[in-house]
Amino acid sequence: MNNSNLFLTGHEYDEFGNPSADPKADTTIRSYCPIYNLKPELQTSTRFLLIGTLDDPNVPAHRNAILYFKKLVRNIGKESGGGSNDTTTKNNNYQRVYLEVQSEGGHNFSSKNRIEVIALEDAFILQ
Repeated sequence: MNNSNLFLTGHEYDEFGNPSADPKADTTIRSYCPIYNLKPELQTSTRFLLIGTLDDPNVPAHRNAILYFKKLVRNIGKESGGGSNDTTTKNNNYQRVYLEVQSEGGHNFSSKNRIEVIALEDAFILQ
């Protein structure tokens, strides 16, 4: 939302405000952000499947899905009391958080691999 050059961003300012010009709007928008709201000591047994595409102009995988993945794995690791250097804890965390990054698909994920990704989602849910 800070980059008005991104597709569909400028028109959202009517609803959410301009975070670059209004600190209150910035605070409100950040309160919706899953990366900023991820608690330092996340206590959950939930498994996560994160999916992103490299060619999404609105939510780039390298800045969002991958960042969220890293923070999620790190924060889940703090719950067990094991330090960040605890190999067993790290391995268990990576078994609970999965990241799939597709090379193409855009913001609405319309690519030739769509069926495979839906199959991945279904397999993850049924596991």
